[in-house]
Amino acid sequence: MSSAQESAPVDSIVLKRKHDLCGGCAPFADIILRRHNVPSWMLDTIDARARSAGVYQLPADILGKVPWCRVAVSDNVMASLSIYHGNSVATVRGYRHCLGADSKAISDRAVPIEKQRLLEVEALIDSVAIRTGRFATRQPNER
Repeated sequence: MSSAQESAPVDSIVLKRKHDLCGGCAPFADIILRRHNVPSWMLDTIDARARSAGVYQLPADILGKVPWCRVAVSDNVMASLSIYHGNSVATVRGYRHCLGADSKAISDRAVPIEKQRLLEVEALIDSVAIRTGRFATRQPNER
């Protein structure tokens, strides 16, 4: 995403989760936050947190493509986060599976800090969705 596009305000944020794969996820599957139905300061806060978490520098599919996600639980995507600015979108998929950089990560219980930052962005999105009533629930067997 170019710096001009990044400087445009966030139009919307979409968080999708597959609960059949994501036991630790919040109870809502899909969250869509749009500028016209969520206070802009809330979207700006999420955007700032996403920037500090490095969302805009990550590849869309991170499994095996970033150093802190060379070892993963699965290659199924549990969650997908997309942030829309004007005509651009930054998307990150697969971060919930990441265990770490090498095989020692399997026995190490520590969560990679980069993954933790993405989970914090996800938690902030959940918080805004609860506060504004902007979430959708799905039955566990729905995709």
